[in-house]
Amino acid sequence: MNDHYITADLDLWEAWIEFDPLSPSAFGTLHVIGEVMVGRGDHPFIIKCPCNDTDDLVLIVGSMTSRTPCRTTEVMFSEPVAGPNPYRCVRIYHADQLISRIPCIEVLV
Repeated sequence: MNDHYITADLDLWEAWIEFDPLSPSAFGTLHVIGEVMVGRGDHPFIIKCPCNDTDDLVLIVGSMTSRTPCRTTEVMFSEPVAGPNPYRCVRIYHADQLISRIPCIEVLV
């Protein structure tokens, strides 16, 4: 994947883990949230890319337009995690373009 940032589509991206002391099967939940520019009628989503060759979480933002963007919308990804350090960093792509890299995932206890 290409590691050039799409700065026009980047506004704000955050990643954090919420510790859940009552969960019997997970340490907590990882949340990744951000804003993307989209065209009228677009409904973007985030999917996890299965990458076995890295300790990074790779996410793909889908359904962003190639037309002229006219609004900003928020997208979110969440998953249960087994420990406080499940990934080295989070990389978010649109197609093969890197739109954000989050090097540090904060743990909220």
